[in-house]
Amino acid sequence: MFLGAAITATSVGITARVLKDMGASRSTEAKIIAAWTGSGPDAAGFSGVPILALVMKTVGFLVLTIVVGMRFTPTWFREAARLRTGGALLAVGLCFCFFLSWAASAIGLAALVGAFAAGLVLEDAHSEVFVQRGERPLGQLLQPMTSFLVPVFFVLVGFRTNLFVLGRPALLVFAIALSIAAVAGKLSCALGVFDRGARKLTVAIGMVPRGEVSLVFAALGSALRPGVAPLLDERGYTAIVSVVILTTLVTPPALKWSLRGRRAPAHS
Repeated sequence: MFLGAAITATSVGITARVLKDMGASRSTEAKIIAAWTGSGPDAAGFSGVPILALVMKTVGFLVLTIVVGMRFTPTWFREAARLRTGGALLAVGLCFCFFLSWAASAIGLAALVGAFAAGLVLEDAHSEVFVQRGERPLGQLLQPMTSFLVPVFFVLVGFRTNLFVLGRPALLVFAIALSIAAVAGKLSCALGVFDRGARKLTVAIGMVPRGEVSLVFAALGSALRPGVAPLLDERGYTAIVSVVILTTLVTPPALKWSLRGRRAPAHS
């Protein structure tokens, strides 16, 4: 179940770039991919009271934080602006993110859920007072931090990957089989495209790449210990990383092939 959940999340960064280069970023296919990715997997499909309770807890947490956050955070940021000191906007934004991450963890959810909720609440309007007095918006203030931390995250994921595991025939077959399952699962998305103006194959291929969310699953699985051993050993960890690599590499050429005949607009 954990491996299945790990390969469900689509990372559309690669897809978005290819669609932009092909002049199809505003196409029907691009809109469908963005809409499906935003909806996320239906975890209730696994059935069972614990899973249903977890889904309800997650949805309740997101709804509560979004409603309360959108109601009160503008006031909090305006009050922070009265400090008249540099760095107040970044400090308040990070504190809000860290608080929601802690709150999510405290009720049994992943800290990632809280950070995601913070990102949904925070918007450009929160930086308006600070921007009016000459400061940069929150998104720009966070850019240097993300530019540093994101590569560190990927380096750590790669550092923990034992490529020698793939030297064992059985485990290599397992990684390939998991990759095939990941690709086949997303190709089945074509069955849900009913718009006659959309290329079903393009939508399906655009959903194939996995990325940072699958890597977060891998990192969490190697850290969680329901018993003596970690939930995800080096074999499962390496298999997930292999899926991310293979699906990321195969998507651009496959997507360009599916878009053959569509030309990018000329630039002056």
